[in-house]
Amino acid sequence: MKIGILHHRVGKTDGVSLEIAKRQRLLEKMGHQVVLVSGPLQQGADYVIPDLQIPPSISLTPKVKIKRQLWQIQRQEKIELWFIHNILSLGRHPLAAKEVVEFLDRLRQPAVAVHHDFYWERKDLVSSAGRQLKQFWRKWQLPRRPYLQQVVINTLAANELWRRRRIHSLIFPDVFDFQMVVNPSFTPRSLRRRLGLDEAVVVLQTTRVVPRKGIELGLSFAAALQQRLGKRVAFLIGNYLDEAVPQSPGYYRKLIKYARVLGVEMLYLPRILGSDFSFWDNYRLADIISYPSLWEGYGNQFLEAVFFKKPILVFEYPVFKADIKPKGYEVISLGSRSRVSENGLREVSPRRIKHAVDIYLSWQRKGKLKRVGEKNLKIAQKHNSLTALRAHLEAVIRQADYLRRSFWLNSFPFSSERRPSRCLG
Repeated sequence: MKIGILHHRVGKTDGVSLEIAKRQRLLEKMGHQVVLVSGPLQQGADYVIPDLQIPPSISLTPKVKIKRQLWQIQRQEKIELWFIHNILSLGRHPLAAKEVVEFLDRLRQPAVAVHHDFYWERKDLVSSAGRQLKQFWRKWQLPRRPYLQQVVINTLAANELWRRRRIHSLIFPDVFDFQMVVNPSFTPRSLRRRLGLDEAVVVLQTTRVVPRKGIELGLSFAAALQQRLGKRVAFLIGNYLDEAVPQSPGYYRKLIKYARVLGVEMLYLPRILGSDFSFWDNYRLADIISYPSLWEGYGNQFLEAVFFKKPILVFEYPVFKADIKPKGYEVISLGSRSRVSENGLREVSPRRIKHAVDIYLSWQRKGKLKRVGEKNLKIAQKHNSLTALRAHLEAVIRQADYLRRSFWLNSFPFSSERRPSRCLG
């Protein structure tokens, strides 16, 4: 089957692009041909549609040519099944959603809409939206169509989609290739020596530098651990090499200042290491992984840390509590409550920080670190492997085949003007 994957961008290091890359590799292993269609912020796309790029501000007036170009691609490639990632849910480019829905309505073929993020999750976006934009969202974002299978990445999203739109959805959580082979020639000790970290305890954060990642909570933990151990604790931020500049410079400056106040050494690795260094080598440097995100759609970096069998410091964000924690993972928890401090950064209670340090030192003292790593890896291999994703993909492809053969789809009277029967968001 020839499958088209459509997103605002592909081949980058954001969570959606990473998941698309995994799906592409797996679909190709399953014998399908995959065509990637993206906006201009891309690497490796087969087709680029300039108007798919998310604009700096939302506007409903400019003319876009997305639908016309999708038809050109469809005629040339004869796509049998489209996977639409985030365009129909994000809400930051509503004109793109309108164009894609109108294209699919005319095409009358099965399609899969994969929703990683929803516009109503962005409180600042919703609070500043006028009546016209909200009406536009209601009509074109998250449309109910008989040809459209709807997919989300966590149970909270599935429940909210049903509550707001009465739309049933499938849940495809983030996955990881646990058969991946890392660089066998890499020696963490030599890189530690190069960075001057021979005797240090290394706490590693591998996320983008944006406020919702809660990086300051990891710094607070590192400072408390350093005080308890009476030895140097270094806090490293290691990201993909095309993120050499922190995404939120203002937030990064606050982190630098906070690290100085705490007396913790903080290093931003993409500015230090060259192209001979693999992103995955970050994890092999670390003693502890810091993952104190305030909000995540699922948890790519959590699964990466599990793969490397590292102890993980976690702030229990809502999806972690709902979908990940119940699986039985053992983590160093910072709890699920935080507040904004006077410096504008997040903080948890000193008691929580102390408890987290106690857990790590207890695991270390009892020789439990390896056992925890092995246990977490087994859980992830069961629930978040490519094998699990393959089963999900096979199910939606079977359903698409059924819909394609069904006279019901071809005779169903629908148009782009129909509105959902019930809409709260």
